Amino acid sequence: MEADAARRRTTPIEFLSERPLTSHLKDFHRSLLATGCTQKHADTTNNRVQAVLETCRFSLWADIVPSRVLTGIAAMRHHGKPLATKTQGYYLREFKQFAGWMVTDGRADVSPVEHLRIRVVDADDKRERRVLSDDEFALLLQAAHHGPDRKGLDGPTRALVYRVAAATGLRAGELRKLTVGSLEVDVDGHGTLALRATGSKRRRKDIFELPSDLSLMLKEHAGARDLGEPLFNGMPKSDKTAGILRADLEDAKAAWLDGSPDEDRQQREASDFLRYENRRGEVADFHALRARFVTSLARASVPLAVAQKMARHSDPRLTLNVYTKLDRDDHRRALESLEKVPAETKVQRPAGDYVTNARTGSCLDYAPVYVSVQTDCGELADFSLPETASEQSVMQGGAAVCALCKKRRRPDSNRRWRICNPLP
Repeated sequence: MEADAARRRTTPIEFLSERPLTSHLKDFHRSLLATGCTQKHADTTNNRVQAVLETCRFSLWADIVPSRVLTGIAAMRHHGKPLATKTQGYYLREFKQFAGWMVTDGRADVSPVEHLRIRVVDADDKRERRVLSDDEFALLLQAAHHGPDRKGLDGPTRALVYRVAAATGLRAGELRKLTVGSLEVDVDGHGTLALRATGSKRRRKDIFELPSDLSLMLKEHAGARDLGEPLFNGMPKSDKTAGILRADLEDAKAAWLDGSPDEDRQQREASDFLRYENRRGEVADFHALRARFVTSLARASVPLAVAQKMARHSDPRLTLNVYTKLDRDDHRRALESLEKVPAETKVQRPAGDYVTNARTGSCLDYAPVYVSVQTDCGELADFSLPETASEQSVMQGGAAVCALCKKRRRPDSNRRWRICNPLP
């Protein structure tokens, strides 16, 4: 009875703060699922918060100390290596989310970690991806089609998965959610893929247009199977797809080396062609196929707003700065597309008086027009201007503005300027 009386005297927050944090964490995990989070996201968030609690040895709400949260996350290891700065930011974000939920759910008064900030990600911590060239991608498809089964996915299906990923930008997890009923192909061969909201990363239903040749391939692949069956039987989880593509790249490079002349083999072996990771540290994993899709849109001069919608990005900066991977060949083609500047231009000057700049050589090349402008000494003088410069100079604020060279002359400034002045 004394315990019950003491419990009645305490506030609900004081009573809840005496519960172990692991008990609160279970409720937090259930609330994430109830609000529509996927099982994978809820489990990942729960595991990260649990890791912080165990590393920092927090048992009760009162044990949480902000500085220990930062030092504990920094001391974490993955396969014996320190966590990357970006990954540390993820752990801090999830723990702050848990602490914020404790406050909004009435279990705590204030979050002790709200003021903590995610550290700036260093460039070395980011995984840079590279886009396979057209030749590399063609050899990858060939090697995958004729390759052995990998993780339950046969060669022809694997090659088709690569094609769909590069043509739609679908992620590996989203490809697993596709069913036979997701594919629709009309009589003209135009096809679409429908991704349900539960399978999309942004939790919305998406429709993807397909090229005609790919639509026919998928229609043949689907056959007469049940509409509820997975479109790609045996499609592994997202964490397995990078290893599958890497093995196919190795087979593709081995076949490419076998077909090379003996004098070129050593040079081909040293090149980055068909390498999973090049010498700059850029990798060609499965998600790089999504970057290839966005980069192909940029190379086709698709407007940024359209590319953003097709990539399903909330911010166009993500489309432009992260997923668009243009290389030197793109820069070279852009330069070559510019209008060529003639090596020498000959100007036919009609008869008449001309005004030139004695210092810079600027010239007024056409039949002169005269206007009066106040000079340095305060007197009026006639100035010669080109006929093509709107037939006259434009007066702005007491200064003469040449409509051809767009330069102004004021009596009280820049007295050495002589573009529109007669020669002394």
